[in-house]
Amino acid sequence: QGSVVAQALTLASSIPVARILGGARYGELGIVQSTLATFALFAGPSLVVAATKHIAQLRTVDRERAGRIIGMTSLAGVVASALVSGVLWVAAPYVASNFLNAPNLTTVLRFACLALFTTSLVGVQNGILTGFEAFQGMARVNTIKGILTFPVLTLGAWLWRVEGVVVGILIVSVTTMYMNHQLVRAETATTEVFARYDNLRSEWRILVAFSLPTLLGSIMVLSATWVGSALLVNRADGYTEMGVFNAANQWRSAILFFPSILARPVLPMLSESLERNLTEYKTLLKLNVVLAAASSFSCAMIVIALSPWIMSAYGADFMSRWPVLVLLAVSSVIAATTAVIGTSIWSMGKMWHSFALNGVWALILVLTFVLTPARGALGLSIAYFVSYLCLGLLTALYVYVPLRRARATRS
Repeated sequence: QGSVVAQALTLASSIPVARILGGARYGELGIVQSTLATFALFAGPSLVVAATKHIAQLRTVDRERAGRIIGMTSLAGVVASALVSGVLWVAAPYVASNFLNAPNLTTVLRFACLALFTTSLVGVQNGILTGFEAFQGMARVNTIKGILTFPVLTLGAWLWRVEGVVVGILIVSVTTMYMNHQLVRAETATTEVFARYDNLRSEWRILVAFSLPTLLGSIMVLSATWVGSALLVNRADGYTEMGVFNAANQWRSAILFFPSILARPVLPMLSESLERNLTEYKTLLKLNVVLAAASSFSCAMIVIALSPWIMSAYGADFMSRWPVLVLLAVSSVIAATTAVIGTSIWSMGKMWHSFALNGVWALILVLTFVLTPARGALGLSIAYFVSYLCLGLLTALYVYVPLRRARATRS
């Protein structure tokens, strides 16, 4: 319930923010958020999966080692977030001028550096909490986050335009980070799995064997999305087109929200059942694939049916651009289903294989956008659809063929 409130209010805030900023300025916000996400991948996402998987596996059987995983991922998250934020701060003028064709965004990017630091740490905290399966506490935090997001971002846009929205994101992330910190302390006290910082060298192999391929895969995925966005804004009317894509992409994220909530327990559940019972493992995987497909499909159909009215709500610059939303809605169904199937690859520890699949997706995304006859936001949405369709087919083949062989061997 808390996560639903957070997502609903975040989505709702995008409409007044877009109407206040207008198409081009909303496009500027979109490319800043894309740049923020691209740099953020160096600062935490690879640690999130490692924390979730290993804390879920170890918290009841080896509390001391689970504590070292918490200590290692927390420390690595702080160091990585500080380094990446510092790099973006220094590189902001160069990135704004040479890649985004908008030197005026230098100040905004530097504000974003602070938000980058805090949001990256929030991600690591969420990975730890998911490993503990602290979903009720996370729901409470998300409720407060959602209630705070709508007024803060809307007020920020009204007072200081794009800069104000980025400052609002920073305020929300700092508040979330503090609440998550209190929740982690409560969970470690309850389970007696306390963060440890001794003998961390023995756990560094996790970062190499598990987090490194996750990091490289994330780099390819988010770099490809950023390259697509950068190519878009460098075209004629690029920032207006980016504004259209950003508005439609908010709803793609909303469609993916319910499957992501349902999928939160999937990695710890699959990790625990993998060694115990292959039949149970396959049943859990199939159930969650069906849930992801059904929930995303039902949400996507509603969004598609209402797409002309949804895009009109953002203002005159968005009114006739509903086909962009339709394509992104369809691609979100494929993405949601593929993500759950891909989680099984993580549970088996085959991170380099996941890296290779992500590489194929990134290559297809960029090539499709460059080669498609369609231009602007529509061309980028076509690229998303094609790349997710190819990734879904490849991932399904990769996962289900070995599982079928394993069943035949055991029978």
